[in-house]
Amino acid sequence: METKENYHSKFIAYLIDINKDHYQKNFAKVFLEKLGKSLVNTKFENLNIEDIKSVETEACIKDNRRIDILITLSDKRYIIIENKIYAKDQKNQLKDYINFVRK
Repeated sequence: METKENYHSKFIAYLIDINKDHYQKNFAKVFLEKLGKSLVNTKFENLNIEDIKSVETEACIKDNRRIDILITLSDKRYIIIENKIYAKDQKNQLKDYINFVRK
C-alpha cells in the first residue's frame, strides 16, 4: 500500500511556510504556539512566525537519508519533522538528523 508520505509532508510544509501563496499564516502561528507549549523552558518555547527562515521537504543528508520537513529558523535553530505513515524508525535516524543540523 502506497502511503503518499511525501505528499503529506509537502502539504504540511506548504501550510507552515508563511511565504507561500495560501495567505494562511495562522496555521504556522498555531503550530509554533503548540510546539512551544510542549517545549516549556527550552529555546523553542516562544517561537513566532517571523522566526521561520525557510521550510524544506526531503532535505538530503548522508547515506540517502532525507528529513521529511526541515524548518530553518532565523537564528540557526531547526525544527525537524519526521512524518511516519505505516513506517518504522530507521536505525540511528533521528541521531543522524540531529548531527546534520548541528554541522
